[in-house]
Amino acid sequence: MVYMGGIGKNLRKRAKELGLSDTEIARRIGIPQRRYSNYVNDQREPDFRMLKKICNVLGVSYDYLFSEKD
Repeated sequence: MVYMGGIGKNLRKRAKELGLSDTEIARRIGIPQRRYSNYVNDQREPDFRMLKKICNVLGVSYDYLFSEKD
C-alpha cells in the first residue's frame, strides 16, 4: 500500500467538532473501535473503501482528511 500520510489528527479534529467518540464513529462505520483507533493513532491506514465510509460518517472530503492545515 502506498503511504498516504497520517490522517489521525484530522479524524480527531472532526470528531471533536461533531461531538462524536471514536466508539460511536466506529459503530456507524461498522468496525470494531480498536480498528478505528488504529486509524486515529496513525498506526494503520484505511483502504479506499474504508476511507469512503469514514468520509461519509464525518461529512468531510478526502481532501479534508489529508490536509496538513491546523
